[in-house]
Amino acid sequence: MKSVRIIDDGRTVGLRAAYRRQGDFGTQGDWESLISSSTREVDIMGRTTHGWTRSREVADLIERKIIRDGVVFRWLIMATDNKYLQLLTEEDINIGAMLKEKLTHVANFLQSIQSRLPKDKRELLQIRVFSHVPLYCGTVRVDDQIYVTPYLFSRSSDSSPLLVLEGRESAWVKTYVTEFELESTRDSSPGAV
Repeated sequence: MKSVRIIDDGRTVGLRAAYRRQGDFGTQGDWESLISSSTREVDIMGRTTHGWTRSREVADLIERKIIRDGVVFRWLIMATDNKYLQLLTEEDINIGAMLKEKLTHVANFLQSIQSRLPKDKRELLQIRVFSHVPLYCGTVRVDDQIYVTPYLFSRSSDSSPLLVLEGRESAWVKTYVTEFELESTRDSSPGAV
């Protein structure tokens, strides 16, 4: 009965799958396939989202999805002047300076994609920054699915758990989508990040 209740509760809140660590979800190619399957919208929220810049395919994939399919991409990362940036630690090591370098790299990456888009499509790549909180999770939303990685003090994001949620009206999906909106303290062009 307890197992049945856990499964029912999971369905109620929108839980579709849970991974012991984000790295167990799959390879960079699996994340790219997920983005490639989008039909309406992709939201990416994280401290830096630097991992997305490691693949040569991602920039072309985003450009193609925007131009060909009209998919809206919203990107939310820390502002370089976020007052908590210099206070962040991971496994007892201060990571603020390293994150700031990554933010600069991500800003250049996003600006490069945006500059390649036709002018009438540039608004489909929205870059947002947050400056008032340290951010406690990373999310990737693709249409009706959302992938949530809690940031843990003791682990890197790749080693933190990953929750897969689905359904626009499910409780947890609504909560995390709201978090994306609340964190968006200001819109920014990539160069201003």
